[in-house]
Amino acid sequence: MANESRSAQRKSLRQLYRGKRRALSPLAQRRAANLLTSHLVGNAHFRAAKNIAAYLASDGEIELSRLLAHASCARKRIFVPVLDKSGSMRFVRYRPGATLGAAHKGFAAPARGNPVPRYLQFDLVLMPLVAFDNNGNRLGRGGGHYDRYFSAALRPGNSAPRLFGIAHALQQAPALEPAAWDVGLDAVATERGVQYFRRVRYCAP
Repeated sequence: MANESRSAQRKSLRQLYRGKRRALSPLAQRRAANLLTSHLVGNAHFRAAKNIAAYLASDGEIELSRLLAHASCARKRIFVPVLDKSGSMRFVRYRPGATLGAAHKGFAAPARGNPVPRYLQFDLVLMPLVAFDNNGNRLGRGGGHYDRYFSAALRPGNSAPRLFGIAHALQQAPALEPAAWDVGLDAVATERGVQYFRRVRYCAP
């Protein structure tokens, strides 16, 4: 019964915060994307990263187009998620301007591209989310794809990438109760700036 109640609560929160971001005007979306880009371009972790996992926005998610164009010009390698035939999330190389294929379960991706090896070491992961709280908890779409993919990287002894949630500031929730399998965030970046959480390992500016 408790699990059913938690599931219903998370479903309700997803509807609430997806509605909030969808309600943003095109102008508000552009402003948020431009401000986010400015914050991340000057961020030490972004500047130091060579391999970046990102996403192609949909459903009101904050756009990364300008940021990814900057990353490409800086010769950073960009990867975006796709779902394979088994429904597992993998990453493919992405170059800004590439032709996109049909979105599958909300994942837009390049029309062509082979999944990279799962063991590829990302330096920075820019993760989409539906809601986040002040403790670094993230509420995703509900498929658990990011949690499953990155849980192995966060085990002791592994070199874990920095996990940055990307969101509009209005997606901040008062508090989220994490599930046992949820992967926490090192930071959240919004149009207001980058907010770090206690467990983050700081990088010198």
